Amino acid sequence: MHLAVSYSELIARINTAPIKKSQSFRLDDLIAAKERELAKITRYKQSLYQDWKDGEISQQEYRAMKADYEQQAERLSDVLERLTAERAELANGVDNEHPALVAFMKHQNINALY
Repeated sequence: MHLAVSYSELIARINTAPIKKSQSFRLDDLIAAKERELAKITRYKQSLYQDWKDGEISQQEYRAMKADYEQQAERLSDVLERLTAERAELANGVDNEHPALVAFMKHQNINALY
């Protein structure tokens, strides 16, 4: 089997594909939603101290809720980090060193599968 398109043309097609743009919009939306969620958790955590000092909650409740908010914030930060890295990778596009394309080029003239 011979390649119908050149390798560089294949990379160009991948980098301009509509699916890439829709993935970018999806990632932007997810990142924005997670940032809003993180901001909300941060506000809750900040108001929690005032609730404790005003006597609305006990110190034990304060500590438990604070720990819960901190865990939620940490998880959201991890998710944001991964999503941001994925968006950066998508923005960089596919190049000649992409593992899938390297494997494709290595085995491009396979005549049969065993």
